[in-house]
Amino acid sequence: MTALLTLAGLRRHFQGVRAIDGVDLVVEEGRCLGLIGPNGAGKSTLFALVAGLLEADAGQVLLAGREVSGVAPERRVRLGLGWSFLHAPCYPDLTVRQHLEVADAQAEPEGFDAHLEGYGLASLAERPARDLSLAERKLLDIARATWRKPRLLLLDEPFAGLGEGQAGRLQGVLRRLREQGVTFVVIEHRLAELLTVAEEIAVLAAGRIIHRGAPRETLESPQVLRSYFGIDDDDDG
Repeated sequence: MTALLTLAGLRRHFQGVRAIDGVDLVVEEGRCLGLIGPNGAGKSTLFALVAGLLEADAGQVLLAGREVSGVAPERRVRLGLGWSFLHAPCYPDLTVRQHLEVADAQAEPEGFDAHLEGYGLASLAERPARDLSLAERKLLDIARATWRKPRLLLLDEPFAGLGEGQAGRLQGVLRRLREQGVTFVVIEHRLAELLTVAEEIAVLAAGRIIHRGAPRETLESPQVLRSYFGIDDDDDG
C-alpha cells in the first residue's frame, strides 16, 4: 500500500524539553491509526508539526512521498492534508455556512449546503458559531477540514466532551469518511470510541513512539500498561 504520511527522525524541543524526540512513523493510505499516550507525551505537538503549524528542529515530514518540511500549512492543505484540533476553534460571529465560504470563496452556495448536510448541519447553516453546542462545533470543524476533500485527516480528541449519543453521531460521520477513502490519524483518550474506528494504535510517551500494533495487542503490551495506564505487569490486580 502507498505510504500517505511518513515521519522520519522528527524532533522538536522547547527550551531543552524534548517534546518530540526522534519520531519515525508511516501511515498507509486508507488506514486509520489511533495515537494515544499520557498527557504531555507530545501528541498535539506532533500533529502541529505534521500540519506545519510548528517547524521541526530536525527530521522530515512527507505527504505521499513529497517532502513538506518548511511548507506552509495552507500549501499542505492543497496537497491533501486536513486537520481538526481539540477545542474545535471557530469564528464566533460567522455563520456555519460562512466557515466554509472563508475556506473557498469561489464555490457555489449549493455546494456548501450539500456538504453541511453530510454532517447534519444544513439546518444550522445561518446560525452563528457562538450558538452551537460543543458537538456541533466539532462537526463544523471537521466539515471545514474536509471541504477540500483531504486524503489525510488529523483529528485531535474528536470525542472529548461528547455524550454517548453525540459520540455515536460522530462515529457515523467518521465511518462515512472512511468509506470515501479518507485516511485518518486520531488522537484520543476515550479508548472505547477509538477502538470503533482505529485499525492500529501507536503509543507516544516522552516524545517517542514506544509501541505500535493491533489495538488489543497494543493495549495489552506491558510497556504500554506501564507508560500509559501506570500499571506494572507484575501487579496482581
